[in-house]
Amino acid sequence: CFKPNISTRVGSLYERGDRRRDVAFGIFYCGINLGAALAPLVAGSLHRREGYEAGFLSAAFGMAVCLVTYQGLQWVITDSLRRKGTH
Repeated sequence: CFKPNISTRVGSLYERGDRRRDVAFGIFYCGINLGAALAPLVAGSLHRREGYEAGFLSAAFGMAVCLVTYQGLQWVITDSLRRKGTH
């Protein structure tokens, strides 16, 4: 089932009112904020030292790591949705 955004995926892991749902959103938003804070620092410092190519390469590397992590942990999401009966 196609979900248009990742927040919907996080929200569908647990029932409303489940404490784990709040924890999951907390971890999700912490990761988003951490990435938003560190990405400009890393890419900017690489840009100053090595040039634009290094800055953009670091961004591409970060996105690739996130994509591999998401795909590698996809079984956790689908297993949770199967147990819940929504997948």
